[in-house]
Amino acid sequence: LTGANTGSGSLSLTAGGAVTDTETITAAGLAIASAGATLDAANNVTTLAANMTGAGNAFTFTGEADGFTVSTVDGINGITTAATTVSGAESGDITLSAAAGSITISQNLTTGSATVANAAGVTTAKSGDISVTSVTGVTGAGRLITGNATVDATTADAVDTATSGTITLNVTGSGDVGLSTVDALTIGSATGPTMPRRAVPWTCPSVRRRAAR
Repeated sequence: LTGANTGSGSLSLTAGGAVTDTETITAAGLAIASAGATLDAANNVTTLAANMTGAGNAFTFTGEADGFTVSTVDGINGITTAATTVSGAESGDITLSAAAGSITISQNLTTGSATVANAAGVTTAKSGDISVTSVTGVTGAGRLITGNATVDATTADAVDTATSGTITLNVTGSGDVGLSTVDALTIGSATGPTMPRRAVPWTCPSVRRRAAR
């Protein structure tokens, strides 16, 4: 895509292949339904939603100008990548970043599951990772979900592995990361000037979270 400007309107993109950009997209709402997508041309979007249908294909929306919200646009809720059934090929990652402002997750970010049939030799299943980076905050009521990873082991041969994706949240400026859960929450590592000592929900300036599976 060589750029688009819908002003206060929304833009919906549908493609059987991958969607890429070379010029800025400016829109109040952006919906993408495609096999995969890489959008990194300093876009300016208020609300974003996407559904990736290609097995193992990622969704990348990076360098957005001033922050955005993941919500519902043109019937698409949140951001989803497809599942995979191929050993060694993880389901699609979701990578979001903004050059300024905050990112609000109002609808779910979900990477596809990895369900692989056992084969001779080592069989591996890996679901996609989620990475969100902003300057002044990553918050919202939407869930961040990495798909289940399963190997259907029917023979006793090599050691097989099944690993769910990781979730990385990063704020580069003076902002908060907000996490809350009704179940167990496992933090792989967390850094920041101050760390609150209380049960979730909680916030800190920079958090790296590893999904518990």
